[in-house]
Amino acid sequence: MSHVDRQTSERDSKMKCIFVHVEPCELEFFLFEDEVDDKMKKKFKKMGFPKIWVQYPSNAGDKLKDLGGGLFQQGEFQCSSFTMIEPTAEGFYEIRYDETKNSVRLKLEGTFFTGNDPEIYDDTSETEYMLSQTEGIIQVITLNNEKAKPIKKPKDEWGMSDPIEALAGDLEYNNKGSGIRFQLTTKRGTYIGGEIIPD
Repeated sequence: MSHVDRQTSERDSKMKCIFVHVEPCELEFFLFEDEVDDKMKKKFKKMGFPKIWVQYPSNAGDKLKDLGGGLFQQGEFQCSSFTMIEPTAEGFYEIRYDETKNSVRLKLEGTFFTGNDPEIYDDTSETEYMLSQTEGIIQVITLNNEKAKPIKKPKDEWGMSDPIEALAGDLEYNNKGSGIRFQLTTKRGTYIGGEIIPD
């Protein structure tokens, strides 16, 4: 193995963990009436951190349309995304069900873990573009209980049940999303159980 190949191999074996720092925001997501009964409302009293996908345009020339009121809409272009997995010690969230509007209100602030990835390097144009992004949208969240397990919809006629979803803006899958401002960073190592484990 050549010196260059050895350096490449060593670099490729390194893991990076990705974090996102979110500016303080309060977002609202709406639930379908037929999926929320009294039993479901009881589950909403003990919600944990939801599953959150943050989307941003894949190309610098594409822009999200500002609809006002904190809502944006994706146009006829592709978006990239990352998942907010859990808050770090510097991350804060609050989630509550608003029965009067059949909606979920979510507050976010600080730093959240988004994943461990061996293919993220600061010297690639794709990664540089991702790390340069500061604005995105959240279109849909799926709700979890306090044990980080999905809260499921009532079973359908075939006995199947999917995780319950809450949508931004209205009750249509129309590429609308609540806007958030953020900064992505990477650190060498693997993030496990609230701490970074060195390579």
